[in-house]
Amino acid sequence: SYAVLGEWEKALKQYQIRVAMGEKASREEMFWSLYCIACLQSDLQKPHEFVIDSFLTAFHYDPSRAEPLYRLAVQFQLMESYILGYLVAKEAFELPMPKKALKIQHAIYDYLLHLKLAELSCQIGSREESLSHYQALANNPKTLQRYKRSSKQISRFYPRLHENNLSQYDRKKRKPHHRAMPSFNEASHQLLGHRRYRLFRRD
Repeated sequence: SYAVLGEWEKALKQYQIRVAMGEKASREEMFWSLYCIACLQSDLQKPHEFVIDSFLTAFHYDPSRAEPLYRLAVQFQLMESYILGYLVAKEAFELPMPKKALKIQHAIYDYLLHLKLAELSCQIGSREESLSHYQALANNPKTLQRYKRSSKQISRFYPRLHENNLSQYDRKKRKPHHRAMPSFNEASHQLLGHRRYRLFRRD
């Protein structure tokens, strides 16, 4: 395919044509095409609002799939919107791997969501949660060896790093900072101003 050959623009057009065919393609083919459109737009560094819309379109088409939310969390992390990335990754983490599907990105369900939550929870200051995900990665037989090794090292040295990062005030009081976690809508409104995305549709 064009994507395998690195011709991403051509691949994007082909997937867009397939989606335009509507339900002539199977439902799973439609979902995968929508997801690939979003991934290609991200890889091609299209404007953020287009990429976000495309990942949400794929997720809304099949809310049982974690892949679009995982890649959306990656997108928010690249935008340095860590709270949004964390909230999206948390939602994706709750979704089980499909029992039957045309294509499944197994690594996302097996260990990549743990890794992303380890990174994002650290970036928003939730160090205990971050440590728990690194420990889960270190003990997960499905984790790739390079991630397992780094997770073991982080788990070993994390308490010391956390202690060194405490402020002088915290060292005296021994009271961690607590910040109320905003909702997705609140955080997205702060980031995107006039645009507010309805991510987790429940109807």
